[in-house]
Amino acid sequence: MPGMATNGASSPSPSFRRVLLAVELSATPGAPEVRALALAAELRASLVVISVLESKAHMPVTPRRVDQLREVHERAAHDLTARGKAMGVDVNYLIWQGDAADSIIEAAGSELVDLIVIGTPTHNGSTEPRPSGVADEILRRASVPVLVVPDPARMPAAPT
Repeated sequence: MPGMATNGASSPSPSFRRVLLAVELSATPGAPEVRALALAAELRASLVVISVLESKAHMPVTPRRVDQLREVHERAAHDLTARGKAMGVDVNYLIWQGDAADSIIEAAGSELVDLIVIGTPTHNGSTEPRPSGVADEILRRASVPVLVVPDPARMPAAPT
């Protein structure tokens, strides 16, 4: 499948009943959210969405209050849940705080998912995913297949 990177943990005829979408939730859904919902609908799978509020060491120079960040993520999660319901997909969401990669791996295990979908920014106008540090770590550590979805809307800002 074009644009798919896996960690090699796949079987000849996989059965995906629970899909984990690891994403930074925002008001505007990006390519990973759209792809994960469509895939869950096609597979008749449930979708677990995890958004991680990274620990203070990883926050930007001007961090917002955690409660404000959580509120933004919760609103986006509710919207994603409603879109899933309209498509016949059961969507549950988790908002965790901590290290993104560790949280995603832990959630995948505790939620007993069969597939992880994660977005990664594209670079220089390319449509091919170039796994970020978090996506790369998920690819290395996950015990289930990982679908990396290019997300041009979340391309990192050019250095100034």
